[in-house]
Amino acid sequence: MTNIKLRQLAQYLAKSNKIKKSDTRFILSKLDPKDLRILLSCLKDEVQKNTLELTISDKLSSTLLKKLQDMFQVNNINVYEDASLGAGMKVKQYDMIYDLSVKSQVEFVVSEIENTL
Repeated sequence: MTNIKLRQLAQYLAKSNKIKKSDTRFILSKLDPKDLRILLSCLKDEVQKNTLELTISDKLSSTLLKKLQDMFQVNNINVYEDASLGAGMKVKQYDMIYDLSVKSQVEFVVSEIENTL
């Protein structure tokens, strides 16, 4: 099977958010070990693309969680709490990181002051 087809299969499996037993049997019967390794690598990438990692300083409302899920168009959100952020949040989706925390803003201001002195 070509790499393009394997990537498309991985995208399909990641979007469905669940792999059916019949799909598993079909995949195992049709793919050789090399193709399985490629499929697993592609599937890992696709799952990461469809997962949002959110670090917050305090509890998050279900309404805001749903808005973030819709905004970033992801299936899964992993939420972590870190009181050291002060307020705000850090959002990571695949290879993009958005740091909207008070801690990072304070560190930026301190760094700018140090650079100007």
